[in-house]
Amino acid sequence: MKLLCTILLALVFLFPPWGGERGACQPGTQDAVYLKSGNIYRGIIVEHVIGNFVKIEISGGSILVFRYDEIEKMTKELLPDETGKKFPSPETALPFEKGIGGNLSWGFNTGEDVGISLLFSMDYIMKYHYGIGMGMGIESFNRGYFPIFLTLQYRPIKSTSGPFIYNYTGYSAPATDNNREYRGGVLAEAGLGFYAHLSNSSDFTFSVGYRYQESSFSYRYNNWNGGGYVDGKDYFRRIALRMGLVIH
Repeated sequence: MKLLCTILLALVFLFPPWGGERGACQPGTQDAVYLKSGNIYRGIIVEHVIGNFVKIEISGGSILVFRYDEIEKMTKELLPDETGKKFPSPETALPFEKGIGGNLSWGFNTGEDVGISLLFSMDYIMKYHYGIGMGMGIESFNRGYFPIFLTLQYRPIKSTSGPFIYNYTGYSAPATDNNREYRGGVLAEAGLGFYAHLSNSSDFTFSVGYRYQESSFSYRYNNWNGGGYVDGKDYFRRIALRMGLVIH
């Protein structure tokens, strides 16, 4: 009986039932909590409730508590060597919450023919999931076009990598022609894509969408009867394949 009590007391001492989950650092490493205020605290994370708060024990034994909305990022860092030099360490990836990002995409519009597409937009991301912005670019169909468009985007998963849905709506102006008078028309595109985290400030994207665009033209012809004018309209229906880089 005395032996059993001794074992129970030892277990309680080694694994106390009070307190939260205590994080364990790998040998030669330390935890670091970067706050949005710019302050950095290094030590050992002793309790971490995901989405709620983090407790970190710093040098001297003090324990600090930070809410999730105060934290910019959390990392695992190597301790300084004997010279005091710190080595770089990988960051804990966090999904982009809100702010302005630049999106550069390039690819092809395929269908009756294959044309290149180079687009750039500035988008505002709201609460991880929603994005709205404006963009412009240069593309080729039967000729060169200069699109200006509004963008909408939805990311259903709060993650550093995952799927997204997008939509472009706008107007595309054609390049000039000496023989015909071309006029622009509406454009609309919608599709699905996937984004992959590269760093805390950049993502790689790939998307497949359906593109619809209109353009009209007119030209003069001459014959024995004096000639006249011909008006026409082009309708482009294409599959849009793109890769992109998002910087935020």
